[in-house]
Amino acid sequence: MTQLWVEDLVIATAATHPLAGSDSVDLGALARYPLIMPPAVEQVLLHQVIRESMQGIGATPKYGPPIPSDHTATMELINQPDAWTVIYAETPAPGITYMRESFGRLRIPVSAVTHAGTAPSLLVEELVASLTTPES
Repeated sequence: MTQLWVEDLVIATAATHPLAGSDSVDLGALARYPLIMPPAVEQVLLHQVIRESMQGIGATPKYGPPIPSDHTATMELINQPDAWTVIYAETPAPGITYMRESFGRLRIPVSAVTHAGTAPSLLVEELVASLTTPES
């Protein structure tokens, strides 16, 4: 496995959420609000990153009801304005605000997996090299 990069996750809330309005928020401040996510079996890595990040500050996520895994998490925030969720990238939507976690705790490594015994491929090697080379 080759790590290609690390993706910073984005925190989304309704524009009316008590913590909305800042560019960043401390994970500890979010701990008292419900986190809405698809079930853990459908988003294993996201749940793991959030759980481990919360444990790192001595907190536990307060989960709200599970939501569908059809990428409508931000729309669910309109119905649950005190909740928050975590997404991979901001997608402008009316009534939704986005923040970064103040200390960069919510990060997911993006990796390439190759199978042992597979013949080396110049194309794959070039792709991995281009994805791991920092931009100038």
